[in-house]
Amino acid sequence: MTNNQNKKYDIVMFNMSSYSEWDKGISNRNLHILEHLKNNPQIGKILAIDYLPHTPKRALKNWKENILTNTKGSVIKKNLFTKIYKPEGKITVYSTIKNIFSLKTSLREINEYLKKENYQNLILWSYYPLISEYFDKLDFDISVFDTVDNWTEHASYKKFYPQLEKNYKIIRDKANVIFILSPESESIFSPRNQNIFKI
Repeated sequence: MTNNQNKKYDIVMFNMSSYSEWDKGISNRNLHILEHLKNNPQIGKILAIDYLPHTPKRALKNWKENILTNTKGSVIKKNLFTKIYKPEGKITVYSTIKNIFSLKTSLREINEYLKKENYQNLILWSYYPLISEYFDKLDFDISVFDTVDNWTEHASYKKFYPQLEKNYKIIRDKANVIFILSPESESIFSPRNQNIFKI
């Protein structure tokens, strides 16, 4: 982004949390990066995709906390499964549980929204390794995967380990840039992707 200081970039970000959790005081690397990006003058619009539920139990939690509950800012669209709202400035939040029924449909609708709202010079920025289909289903110019942690080491994702291992390989091969926090995180992308950067 430093090659052309006048060029603006829009972002679609797949979060490891829900925006409502951040509003309640939960803080993590994902939030800090989002805050930094929204204050960068080269960043235009940001579509923040709330943590996509991977189980019916999590879908119910998301539905109650993110879709049914009133949220700060203006609601752009709301139906039984999805809510799109604008909490502040550059950020629009897209919260859905529709992926439980059809991930393909969810990604198509996200892509349609990005086109409808004229997101340009689009950066796909993801913290979410439970899916990798966004690489093939969304139209973007640059892709970034920010590796906060190795999700295959978390007991709560045990039944998803095979899918996570598969997705990490796809991320390794398809992401333009991969950020890691420690050398240990690099091992999940073995053999090494030349676009891995420790920060």
